[in-house]
Amino acid sequence: MITINIENVKKEWYDKNIQGDKENIHLVMLGASEEELVELSKKDELVKEFDQKMYILNSDGTFIRTVSEEEDKERLTNTRISLAKEEAAEEAKAKEKMGIAKSMLEESPELGIEKISKITGLSITAIEKLKEENRK
Repeated sequence: MITINIENVKKEWYDKNIQGDKENIHLVMLGASEEELVELSKKDELVKEFDQKMYILNSDGTFIRTVSEEEDKERLTNTRISLAKEEAAEEAKAKEKMGIAKSMLEESPELGIEKISKITGLSITAIEKLKEENRK
């Protein structure tokens, strides 16, 4: 997953960072207000077209669905909770693999690092580091 901090991209644009402006102007438009889109559209035809289409969509009553502030906050909270759960599960899985590798190094050192790597799915470098930590 790629994460882009639109606020940092906007700051580059506002600070008139020419290189950042050229590379990121289309990202800036995603988080831009109506006034910012008008300003951006003066510099770029794609942004101008985007601004015009957004104006048309935002004027279409059948397209607009109002989401209350509470619904918006709830959705954001649910997304954050979901992401935190995924991250916690990945961390738990990694710790479990490290625990298994550590046990294998202690109980069956004859297996060798390559075999332990293959069994656990951990990199050889990670297992070598774990082995060094066990020696201390």
